[in-house]
Amino acid sequence: DPCDSFEATITPIGDLNTASGIQFFNALPAGGSWSGDSSDGSFDPSIGEGTYSITYTVDFGQGCVKSDTITFIVNLPGNGSCTSTENLALNGTASQSSTYGFGYASYAIDDNTNGTSPWSADLQHT
Repeated sequence: DPCDSFEATITPIGDLNTASGIQFFNALPAGGSWSGDSSDGSFDPSIGEGTYSITYTVDFGQGCVKSDTITFIVNLPGNGSCTSTENLALNGTASQSSTYGFGYASYAIDDNTNGTSPWSADLQHT
């Protein structure tokens, strides 16, 4: 199928709250059209709680039309959305089923995020 090499994608976002401010979605390739709960790639979560979906569609020509749809949730602040910057896992207990290199579960919750790769001793990967 000649359309297999074409793809339209929206960069996903996490759940929002009604105080998150207007969101601007990124999608590739440029030049597509938006539909659903956004007609221009932006979304204002202050419209209220709920589940919303947006679709990005690109016509590549020759009958190749591709689209991507994402769904996200808008909550009230503090209602199912994280508004705290406190590290809730700090000083907790972490475990993992296996290790690789310098990978230790405790690195995932030690509050040290200064590493340059998941293989450095101050970061962790799964």
